[in-house]
Amino acid sequence: MVCEIKEELKGLLSQNQLEQMEEYSVKDMVKLYTGSVENVGWDKFVWNRLTVPKHRFFVWLTMNNRLQTTSIWHKIGIASSASCLICDDDEETQTHLLFECKYSSAVFRQVKRWCELPDNLTNINIALRWIARSRKSCFQKKVLFAIMGAMIYHIWGSRNEAYWNQKVITIHRIVNTIQKEIVERLYRVMPKKVGTARKMWLRRLAHQVCN
Repeated sequence: MVCEIKEELKGLLSQNQLEQMEEYSVKDMVKLYTGSVENVGWDKFVWNRLTVPKHRFFVWLTMNNRLQTTSIWHKIGIASSASCLICDDDEETQTHLLFECKYSSAVFRQVKRWCELPDNLTNINIALRWIARSRKSCFQKKVLFAIMGAMIYHIWGSRNEAYWNQKVITIHRIVNTIQKEIVERLYRVMPKKVGTARKMWLRRLAHQVCN
């Protein structure tokens, strides 16, 4: 087993990279081998009461880089192609599907406008980091993380629709579904101690839900 992993790591690192490596780091090798991403501290917000329950498992899969994309299927011989099922422009890795695909980027742009996130947040991953470090209230952060979780869930759902039924859900429909699910969830489980300013912020989000 150790020898097999050693050979796989050789394939991940070029001779030049090995020569330039100043010191050996077990942490770096594990990250390289597993494809794990840096913990940005947003998991404690995603697993909160405001997140729609059915979204949580898919968020957990994403946090652990476990989404079964066509890239993974192709490597193990299940899929004949590794191309993205939605855009067909690039290999369908988790990073591409959620952060780089033109479809997910279009969904993110509309949702970003809806929840008043800065224009310079170019993808969901960057948005998660910005939210975690922002000066927004704990309630607002939880709402925004719930929205990010909803996007992950529904982008993955659209990808599966493309796989099973050979059609992609429209941008308008997926954004509308995200908005309605989030607003309904928030009004159902909103904490009693939320202040007037936060309630007005939430009401503004609700009024902007597209039809």
